[in-house]
Amino acid sequence: ERLRVSSLGVEFVDNELLELFKNPRLSAYVHLSIQSGSDEILKKMNRHYNRAKLLQVLGDLQSLEREDGVQINIGADLIVGFPGETDSDFYDTFSLIPKFGITQLHAFPFSAHHDHYSVPAGKFPNQVDEKTKSERLNALLVEGERVQDLFHQENDGKYFKVLVEGK
Repeated sequence: ERLRVSSLGVEFVDNELLELFKNPRLSAYVHLSIQSGSDEILKKMNRHYNRAKLLQVLGDLQSLEREDGVQINIGADLIVGFPGETDSDFYDTFSLIPKFGITQLHAFPFSAHHDHYSVPAGKFPNQVDEKTKSERLNALLVEGERVQDLFHQENDGKYFKVLVEGK
């Protein structure tokens, strides 16, 4: 009856997938593993896309016209405080939220450790201090809530077909 796409890398969104998202059987929600909106940080993270590709994908999703008229809801994984992240790099990430209506955030501060092992970037120069990471994370989350509230207001009073998966 209904198909849902889970966490998806930006590099895997192509015209064929965008066409699929027009079909009402596909849930009108996509969660992207964005990580950062900064070219410099994406390069340091060894991501397989750049800011231009990211902006293109987000723009294509935002302007997608589905057969059922439902607007695509966009969620994202975001990391703040990756080593070397400047205020400008952070703003490149922050600005994605209001520009593309990203309503569901999984946002985290960079951590040099994950499940008892170190990640290579933990040894990179220019580590971002914990206070800055905390402030940036809070700013993202507050903006995400604001954008989510706007999304809810825009859809207030509309009817949607839903599929209940459990009680």
